Amino acid sequence: MSQSPIPSIRILAARELLPAEHDVDAGYVTATHIVTAARNEYGIKLVGPVGLDTCHENHEGEHFTQSAFTVDWQARKVTCSVGKISASWSDQRKSSGTPIARVHFTAQDCASCPVREKCTKAANGTWGRSLTLLPQDQQEALEARRREQLADEWQQRYNIRAGVEGTISQAVRRTRTAGPASPACPRPTSATSSPPSPSTSSDSTPGSPKPHSARPGPLT
Repeated sequence: MSQSPIPSIRILAARELLPAEHDVDAGYVTATHIVTAARNEYGIKLVGPVGLDTCHENHEGEHFTQSAFTVDWQARKVTCSVGKISASWSDQRKSSGTPIARVHFTAQDCASCPVREKCTKAANGTWGRSLTLLPQDQQEALEARRREQLADEWQQRYNIRAGVEGTISQAVRRTRTAGPASPACPRPTSATSSPPSPSTSSDSTPGSPKPHSARPGPLT
């Protein structure tokens, strides 16, 4: 089993106390984490905001992000907002090893497009707008989370962690010295974690209680 990017999930998994969902800061949430580290590997839902859908080019004002394009994964084709179909789909890998697909539209199609100024500034003479796609399950998970986090219900659900993340994160860390979990202990329904500051210990996470603060209550 691969190592989780979230230390608290590893701790809870080792003690058989995994929650049904795990609330985390934006620094922990990527498509890979949602699909592989959480949903597939541990069977929990990773709850936290992902990066906004943006254009890779430096556009000011209104511009077309990736959500404006329709992907046909089986045909390996992408259709833009005005109906043009991509001319190139190339499987590649990031330096980290993550597989991606690079998709290009022809310069000819983009040059004559009535909404070109909102889409691309490409001027290499061969390709127009280009897109970078993650593997299908990761790309779809990323897009689904972007839609979810725009809803008031999702934001209200996620905001409840603000008042409890410090208490729970300290309680989770204290379980490292506890004995084995009791088989009768019910599975927690939720847990939270925040990434530690690079220059401080995890007990100094911004927004978390200091070590001399009142002892946190038990996990519920």
